[in-house]
Amino acid sequence: MRKQVYNLEFPSGCRSMTIFDYKFVKVDDYPTQLQKLQQLVAYHSDVQIEINTGEHSITGFVESIKPEQKAVLEWGSSKNTALADILLLLSIYSPRCFRYRSIRKEYGNNC
Repeated sequence: MRKQVYNLEFPSGCRSMTIFDYKFVKVDDYPTQLQKLQQLVAYHSDVQIEINTGEHSITGFVESIKPEQKAVLEWGSSKNTALADILLLLSIYSPRCFRYRSIRKEYGNNC
């Protein structure tokens, strides 16, 4: 199932990345969505970023390449998948907090 991912910053020049059995892909309007996030420092990489207070923004989509496995860390819910573990680790090693939301498959190509 395709899921929206909030607040994920992709490495410069990277359109997609695979972590474990999940493929993360940038949204088509990634530069605009990235500029909406809270930015404490102005900088330029692929996108010119200005300092702002920001908001949460959908910056990518994620799909499981294989059938989803159960989470290793049992926190929050016993129904969590490995994706919850991945997002927790990304949150620890980056300045952002991540969240995902399921979307209906029939809208996948229009997002």
